[in-house]
Amino acid sequence: MKKILFLLVLALLLTPALVIADEEEEPVENECGIFNLGSCITQKLFEHTTSIINAPIRPLISLIKKLLSESVVISVFKFLWQIMAYVISIFYALLFLYVGFNFMTSGHDV
Repeated sequence: MKKILFLLVLALLLTPALVIADEEEEPVENECGIFNLGSCITQKLFEHTTSIINAPIRPLISLIKKLLSESVVISVFKFLWQIMAYVISIFYALLFLYVGFNFMTSGHDV
C-alpha cells in the first residue's frame, strides 16, 4: 500500500514538471529589470502558481480538444447498429404476433 501511495505522490509531483516542459514560450511583454522589480516578482510568482495549479488539468484539456476536433467515423458502428435494429424489429414483430394471438383467442366481445 505504501509503495502505491509513494508512486502516486511521485507521479503528482512530476506531472507539473512534464507539463511545464511542453509549454510553448509566450511572447515577453515587459522585461524584468531593476526599475520594475516589485511588479515583476509578483507577476512571475502568480504565473508560476497558476502554472502549478493548472498543470494537472492541461493533459486532460488537450485530450478533450483532440477528441472534439477529430473527424467522426461512424462506419465502425454500422454493423452493430444493424444488429440492434434487427433485434428490435424481431421483438416488435413477435410482440405483435403475441398480442394478435391473445386478442383472437380471448373470449371477450369487443
